[in-house]
Amino acid sequence: MISDGATTIRPEPPVAPAATAATWRVAYRKQILLGGGFLAVLGTLGALIAMAQATASSESQTLNAVIAQQPTVDAAITEFLSAAPIEQASGLDAVRAESDRGLNQYRHALTTVQKQEAALQQARSTLTLLGPLSLGNGPASMLDNRAADALSGLAQADQVLAAAIDQETIGRAVFETVLKEQQMLDAIKQQQYMLADRIDADADHALLPADWRRHYNDVPPQMDLLVGTVGAMIINTDSVAMYTFRSQTGPLAFAQSEVQSTIAEYNNLSGATVMAQNAAWNASRYQPKMDTYDTALSKLKSR
Repeated sequence: MISDGATTIRPEPPVAPAATAATWRVAYRKQILLGGGFLAVLGTLGALIAMAQATASSESQTLNAVIAQQPTVDAAITEFLSAAPIEQASGLDAVRAESDRGLNQYRHALTTVQKQEAALQQARSTLTLLGPLSLGNGPASMLDNRAADALSGLAQADQVLAAAIDQETIGRAVFETVLKEQQMLDAIKQQQYMLADRIDADADHALLPADWRRHYNDVPPQMDLLVGTVGAMIINTDSVAMYTFRSQTGPLAFAQSEVQSTIAEYNNLSGATVMAQNAAWNASRYQPKMDTYDTALSKLKSR
């Protein structure tokens, strides 16, 4: 500004151009964004590291549970491999109670094993994906090696216990079906042929759990034959009832012969000799798996 009476010049204070001010604002915003992004990255890394620590801790706890539950699993497998046929002289209710007890024992052990397998597999997968953030608990670490030991043993126990459930389920289904067969024969003797036919439907239903499993590869061949024989037996007995009711003497004679034949085959396949063969089949197939399970857990405990 220039005054009227003096030559002093006082410059106006500088004003930043609008473009310059906008540039500084953008730069400031970038600093904020970059700073916020860096903090976000740090937060994510922290969360992933925390996840790794929690996963490793959970995996360690599962391994401890595997060791703690070994006696339960061993007891169920031993029960399966050493189980003797239940004597019916003890009463039908006692037979059913013993069968239920065995099935419950096998199912509980298998559920335990499968939960542990799933937990360890998930933990190993998570720690592998986290890579360096697993903080030394990833592949080839001590924790990972212990989990591998446990999984190798659990896989064997899983197979044995699944076989135990399948075979006990078949045995129970055959037992219930044979009781129905006896009821059908009693009805025929009393000339209640339509009653025998109705019981046949119940017998078919009782045998279904065995029919579904008879061809599984964890079932002894003789047990497969037993299920087929029992199925043929109830069919033939129902035929006798129907042919007698209709007075069809020609096919009746053949059906009666088939009933006698299948009853004889049932007695053979459910006898002590075949039961011993089934036990030997199971021992040769599943005792090594139990041994592998126990060896793997011994290795797990030693690490």
